Amino acid sequence: MYIWKKQSPFLYDVLVTRALEWPTLTVQWLPETSQSDFFTTSSLLLGTHTSQNDHDFVEVAKVDIPKSDYNGTQGTILNKVDVIQKIDHEGEVNKARYSPKSPNVIATLSPSGDTLIFDRHRLPERSEDHISRPYLRLKHHTSEGWGLSWSPFDSGKLVTGSEDKTVAIWDISKSGEEGEGAIVKPIEVITTFDAIVNDVSWSPKLPTVFGVAGEDQSIRIFDTRSLRSSVFAFEECHKGAINGLDFNPFHEHIFATASSDGQVGIWDLRKGSQPLSKLEGHSSEVSGVEWSPHDSSVLASAGYDRRVNIWDLSLSEVELSSQELNEGPPELLFIHGGHTNKISDFSWHPELPWVIASASEDNVVQVWKVAGAIADKPLEEEEEQANEED
Repeated sequence: MYIWKKQSPFLYDVLVTRALEWPTLTVQWLPETSQSDFFTTSSLLLGTHTSQNDHDFVEVAKVDIPKSDYNGTQGTILNKVDVIQKIDHEGEVNKARYSPKSPNVIATLSPSGDTLIFDRHRLPERSEDHISRPYLRLKHHTSEGWGLSWSPFDSGKLVTGSEDKTVAIWDISKSGEEGEGAIVKPIEVITTFDAIVNDVSWSPKLPTVFGVAGEDQSIRIFDTRSLRSSVFAFEECHKGAINGLDFNPFHEHIFATASSDGQVGIWDLRKGSQPLSKLEGHSSEVSGVEWSPHDSSVLASAGYDRRVNIWDLSLSEVELSSQELNEGPPELLFIHGGHTNKISDFSWHPELPWVIASASEDNVVQVWKVAGAIADKPLEEEEEQANEED
């Protein structure tokens, strides 16, 4: 840790660290930013995990991100993460995600197995009675879960997965239910799994397609137009449980997996069960994976080894010296080593390239931006914009 702190001015353009009162199991940037002369202000969606030692909350935190250029100059290091709203929740928040069509609407996974729907704009910054007031309660799962993904296309539609070995599809826009805590039932339930469902992910390119990651080392791809069986089944994708799944936001057939075997898998729906690549750079279980929203070849992964790794698949053909190979595979662009405990979740900033928020089980949230001297690859969005201007 001392070595990392000593080297951090050379590794980051921005580094913001905040120790929360309680750990958070979930992190997601909200799609709202404002600008000032020196800061970009954004918001994070968090959730407490108090182990029943206190009231639990869904939290919205304001983050002031110092502005910096990409010439290698380090941005100001501040402790500027302020919780501005606390929404009472029933037990720890396993996962919280906002609706892409209505960012004020938040879905959470609770320990009971229920999925709770909140509208943060309807709720106060703090409540005095500590009573959880979701406006909808999605009721099906009999065990807690970790899989939650909104459809990027259909307002109100989401998919959940649970330790009860089922996947449920919901449409809250057509539930017809009203009133605080109204109970909603799923529109479809898939019960053909033989193991715990660890994650679900809706495709950002194919409106009716979502993927399911299983404890049994399998990936199943479903189409909502025909749910009798999966469209694709990838059996024994890894040598351990698959903990995370994410579709590439630029290429509709490409997705990535995070596994307990310590590997990150890159897959193509057109290639079947043969992976395009297996990335090895973690020393323990990989808990999550997420593609960059700014570059089709860049993704990040997090694990029990306290690391967040950034990978660039375009570097796979780069020839490395023997010394460089000892430091990791060519695709391994950067290792964030700022945490001292397991990474619980992380999130790429939707608007600011190379900015990531990560959280660990020791209550710490960090917001960081890789130094421009390292992340000097031109981003696809910037290239496309330049071509349009030409």
